[in-house]
Amino acid sequence: MSTPQNLFYSYCHSDKEQREALEKHLSMLVRNNIISPWHDGKILAGSDWKSHIECRLNDADIVIFLVTSNWLASEACIEEWNIAKQLSEQQPNKVLIPIISTECAWVDFDDMKSKLVLPYDGKAVSQWNNQDEAWLNVYNGIKRAAEAQKKTLDYSLAL
Repeated sequence: MSTPQNLFYSYCHSDKEQREALEKHLSMLVRNNIISPWHDGKILAGSDWKSHIECRLNDADIVIFLVTSNWLASEACIEEWNIAKQLSEQQPNKVLIPIISTECAWVDFDDMKSKLVLPYDGKAVSQWNNQDEAWLNVYNGIKRAAEAQKKTLDYSLAL
């Protein structure tokens, strides 16, 4: 069985329901051993949460950012972005994927507009008439990224 790609969720706790909705839509990627997701809700009480997050960001093959106005206003989320961006410069195979969940000023944040966001075209999930269709668009984008990431890693291991 192949090793799944480690996926890190960056989200604002105010948007937990949206993260849970995304998790449901990505469940087939977990079941099919394509991704192994992690979020800070898995940190045990009493643990050093900051070091857990930094360690998981370092180990992540894919980092997804559930972008909302809450996320943009959160210092912790911005710090996750900055850490992930710095790590991606050191680990060029690390993939950073912003997911535009609600209408917000994401195009004015750092260099996020230089990334290919999901859903494609940057239309927020909340703006779709059929949100399941929007989440499927996100699912397909993450699946393609995970499969491409796996091929890249398999190729470099074969060298």
